[in-house]
Amino acid sequence: MSSPDGLLVSGTQGGACHVWSMHRVEAPLATFRPHSGPVNCARWNHTNKVIATCSANGRLVLSSTTGTPLNLNIDQRSIPEIPLKALAFSGDSKLIAVGGEAATLYLWNLRTKQLQAELHGQGQRIASIAFDATSSTLAFGDVAGNVTLYSIASDGNGKSQLLAALDAPGGGVTSLEFSRKRSALLAIGFSTGHVVVWDCAKGAEYCRFRPSTAPGTISSCLDKGLCHTANVETNALPLRFLPFLSFVTFMFVLIS
Repeated sequence: MSSPDGLLVSGTQGGACHVWSMHRVEAPLATFRPHSGPVNCARWNHTNKVIATCSANGRLVLSSTTGTPLNLNIDQRSIPEIPLKALAFSGDSKLIAVGGEAATLYLWNLRTKQLQAELHGQGQRIASIAFDATSSTLAFGDVAGNVTLYSIASDGNGKSQLLAALDAPGGGVTSLEFSRKRSALLAIGFSTGHVVVWDCAKGAEYCRFRPSTAPGTISSCLDKGLCHTANVETNALPLRFLPFLSFVTFMFVLIS
């Protein structure tokens, strides 16, 4: 996972994390080991000074960019010790959501140190999580291709709004990302190589395209109308211009 200031964090099967500079790739800037098992996901907070990681042992860890563990002061005993596969910070990093094999998403408030909600999906392993730009909507997708939306109130509770009308192209969800400027637009990447852009406000599909036929597609939205794609087969595909979109969709796979 990369940060806007040119730093990249990668995780390994052995539980280690490496912080890289995109301007100096010969060796990592820092290496630390927050987990004893495989690191399944790593994310930067909104200040790019904290790295959250989750692992196969079901633990969530926050670290500084130099690898110093940060005391969460939250009781994680209520989370079953099953593999966590995905996590996401809210836009202001007040909330952090984690999910995995249990098909349940756990929403923590990092200010109150309380577990604010257990949000239930559709019975399949959670593969990707995303907050919208206002941190009021939380989306998560699973390996069966289901996507669930929750409206997140200030107290962390919310009503589930299922994307039942979504005409999924098949395959599991590999990535979710909201547009930064048009927060109602959600890009959904699938293992089939399809990308579907869903308008959450209208409850309808905005557009779809298939830049790749290979599995492992990951999408990330910015705001310029460009689409860069990569996959586990070819690593990079040509840059494409999509003038009808108001955001950039990048797709990449980091093999550590």
